[in-house]
Amino acid sequence: MDAFVPQQNRPYPFHWYVSLLACIGFCAWYFDPLGLFLKPADPQQQDQLATARNDQLGESIAVSDAADSIFNGGHQSESALNSNEEWTGLLEPENNPPGMSDEASGNLSISAADQFRIRQISSAVEETRAGMPAEPLSDGAAGQDSLPADFSAGLQKAIQAQQEDQILDAHSQLSALYWKYPEHRSLLAASIQQSAATIFASPERHFGEPHLVNYGETLESIGREYGVPWTYLSRLNRVKPSQLQAGKELKVVRGPFGAVVDLSRMTLTVHAHGWYIQHYPIGIGRADSTPAGRFQVQEKLENPVWYRPEGGVVAADDPQNPLGEFWLGLGNHIGIHGTIDPSSIGNSVSRGCIHLGDEDIEEVFGLLISGSEVIIRP
Repeated sequence: MDAFVPQQNRPYPFHWYVSLLACIGFCAWYFDPLGLFLKPADPQQQDQLATARNDQLGESIAVSDAADSIFNGGHQSESALNSNEEWTGLLEPENNPPGMSDEASGNLSISAADQFRIRQISSAVEETRAGMPAEPLSDGAAGQDSLPADFSAGLQKAIQAQQEDQILDAHSQLSALYWKYPEHRSLLAASIQQSAATIFASPERHFGEPHLVNYGETLESIGREYGVPWTYLSRLNRVKPSQLQAGKELKVVRGPFGAVVDLSRMTLTVHAHGWYIQHYPIGIGRADSTPAGRFQVQEKLENPVWYRPEGGVVAADDPQNPLGEFWLGLGNHIGIHGTIDPSSIGNSVSRGCIHLGDEDIEEVFGLLISGSEVIIRP
């Protein structure tokens, strides 16, 4: 007789199986990974839920991708905005030149009705943060059209994000509203200029990992790495090429920057992957001679020579040279340049080119690179 009889495996009790099945069912119901349990019975509700989920996912991906493309996944630092007169154009909206209409300046002057609406929206944000029910927004003035609901909601969201120091979230929201609602840009002016200055013009506050300068690097080589002009890095970090030293940390923004020209509003807006940087009033071609479409900056010239279409050459430093001090060529004799006639800004007087004031063209020239996309809209 075998002294070591093999012991038979006893079956698990039935209630163990019941408990296991109950646990699996609870997990499936609670987490609902496939939406099998929480789907609305109404097909219309199902579609609305799916749309809302897709919209929310799409917005979060778009914001995340844009931030990653610009700041390489960096996070906000706690430094405050640093004002510097060298970047006046980026730090505050400029007043309209004499004789320029609101339409010619991009419709960014703030009317009394707009100021009333901004105060309403800011008050609504404060009331919501304080736990009080916010009053519905009114038109703000007799004869004024009410704002679109999603515009008001988006502006409230952006203002609240700014108040909570969530600058990237605020600027992403403001930039989206800027492109979607050009007729309401005056309401965005103060907020979007403030966040743009903090992100793109202040050296104090970083939104991504700084660039550590290595031996042998120059501002020009670093600018090529990030797709921005070296002059932009120089002005952004308040450092001259001769002052650059190994071991120094630089604030960097990934380019290339692009521009959108709105012929009907006579504005040029520079952006970084869709994020607003600055807008400028422009002059355009007479008789619809400025072509619409997508272009690229093909050449950048300082002190350009002007070759007359009818023949002849005007030297670079000639006071009669209509190109001014800077030229951004878009091909086919069309370009973005300065002007010797400031009164032409806001008017259709050129042969087809887009022209800006002297300070504005210098700034745009320092933001765009060869290869930057320029979109011209009717």
